[in-house]
Amino acid sequence: MSSVNDQVTDSVSQVNALLTGTSAGQSLGMLDVAGAETLGMSMFNAITAQQNSQTSSTASATATCARILQTQLPAPPKASKETLENELLKIQLAEQEVAVNISTAVVEYMLKNGITKGDDKDLATRVNAAIDKVASDLKLTTEQIASAKTIIQKDVKAS
Repeated sequence: MSSVNDQVTDSVSQVNALLTGTSAGQSLGMLDVAGAETLGMSMFNAITAQQNSQTSSTASATATCARILQTQLPAPPKASKETLENELLKIQLAEQEVAVNISTAVVEYMLKNGITKGDDKDLATRVNAAIDKVASDLKLTTEQIASAKTIIQKDVKAS
């Protein structure tokens, strides 16, 4: 057999020791890299799933809104001439009732404050002031006040 040089044997021993000593560190490094890559991929998959879910819900909501907007609403029933005339009469009666209530309140106000027809020539101004006072107390609309003034002025001129 041939003999091996001591330097070669020593060199091989040193390389074996070097490889054995660094193998633990290399294997842990590889494990860390594999773990980090796995964690990154799982986070990527979670984000992708969430985005896909949101896209599906948005599409569903959009489709539902489109259906709602395309739905035809039924037309209101057409009212007959009699129905419209009856509604008009109800409105006119309500206006007259408001005018009567205002007239009563104005007369009571005028009597309480001593305002009579013979007091002075500017009775219309005093009546209008009384109407405004009563209207503010009763919280009437502008249209109701105007209607009442017209009716009451006619009554005052007639008497």
